[in-house]
Amino acid sequence: MTGKGEKKDFVTEAEGMYERLRAWRHEHPDASLDQIAEVVRREREQLISGLVSELAVQERQKEEWQEVACPACGEKMRNKGKRKRQVVHREGVSVIERPYYQCPQCDEGFFPLG
Repeated sequence: MTGKGEKKDFVTEAEGMYERLRAWRHEHPDASLDQIAEVVRREREQLISGLVSELAVQERQKEEWQEVACPACGEKMRNKGKRKRQVVHREGVSVIERPYYQCPQCDEGFFPLG
């Protein structure tokens, strides 16, 4: 979920989740409540994971990182472009894409907070 159509993308994904769950239930008429809940949990986790990723970088996308000092030695770090990082949180696992920096002096890698 990125770009200007974020809300529309989210709604489309939520509608898709709803349709997949309805279809799954139709295909599994004898499923127990626990089985239904597990399928719903997995679908919800995937949907919310994308939303968490989007919200986590929302404000950072507006910023251009100019200078970042190395937390280990204080040297000016080099922007190595955006990198993806998997983050585990209460809602599941999200992939966050944000700037990554590397120190030319001590080779330390760093994702700015945010």
